[in-house]
Amino acid sequence: MAEELDNFLATFRDKETKQFRTVECAEFLKLWQHYDQDGNGYLENEELDKFLEELVSSITETGKSECLSKAALELLKENLLEAYDEDEDGRIDLHEMAKILPMKDELLAIFDPLNKIKSSIEFIHIWRRFDQDNNGFLEGQEVTGLVRMLFERVGKQLSEQQLQESVDVILKLFDSDKDGRLRMQELSKLIKVKENFLKKPIFRSSKAIRYSDFERVFLRYDIDRNGFLENDELDAFLKDLIESTHVVDTADQSMDEIKKNIIAQWDGDSDGRIGRKELETLLLHTIRLNEDYDAIKRGQEQCNSQIQQ
Repeated sequence: MAEELDNFLATFRDKETKQFRTVECAEFLKLWQHYDQDGNGYLENEELDKFLEELVSSITETGKSECLSKAALELLKENLLEAYDEDEDGRIDLHEMAKILPMKDELLAIFDPLNKIKSSIEFIHIWRRFDQDNNGFLEGQEVTGLVRMLFERVGKQLSEQQLQESVDVILKLFDSDKDGRLRMQELSKLIKVKENFLKKPIFRSSKAIRYSDFERVFLRYDIDRNGFLENDELDAFLKDLIESTHVVDTADQSMDEIKKNIIAQWDGDSDGRIGRKELETLLLHTIRLNEDYDAIKRGQEQCNSQIQQ
């Protein structure tokens, strides 16, 4: 029992071969909750360090924590992120963790790459399809229908019992506020978009960005080419914008509330839409917030490094 508490990850390795055994749904949930201490859906900073330390020490004879040098830990983190951090945000999410550990078939289907979609416009269309009462949440049969679709996309048929078990697992993994339903921000961690255009490095520097970059962003979301972002176009842009920054906390807000606040602050002509100039102003403001956040984070890391020395 003491060994399990000392190194949680060691309990998922075969005692003889030290290879990871296949992880059951309930075990994966328990493992994720153990390391994702703040429940934000990512392993980052000290959480990721703890996971990596136990990943290494779990192959030792005792399975007990052994000290990694700071340099070795940083190199290990760099290599792991290079191999598994697909969206290059310096963190490990549930999809990325599912590639590190051998998963049960049901989990593999949930995280199957075939369930990745091309754009946030497509994501919004999926949201509209299943949020049938348009209340800003997926709940009850709406969630069940969504989960059935995810398995059908990878060619897997489930019994009603398997379907309900999968719904339960998905809610436990992605329903961060534990209200028994999925908000759009929670669903976006389950159904991943192949590329968030606003996460490109150019959008982390207000000095490097040019007018042509703003134009590219606008045209990417202005699908009907009417010169405005509105309805699904605006929802898709705001979803990507929120996911591109760690500065704004929207965990307890629905997308409708977020959109209402954005429109109130940045819709200069009060027409309920975002035009080119309004997008440029909003995006530049967000980039500068990101710059401030990055500068503060670098300062904290330097301070911590000096303290450890």
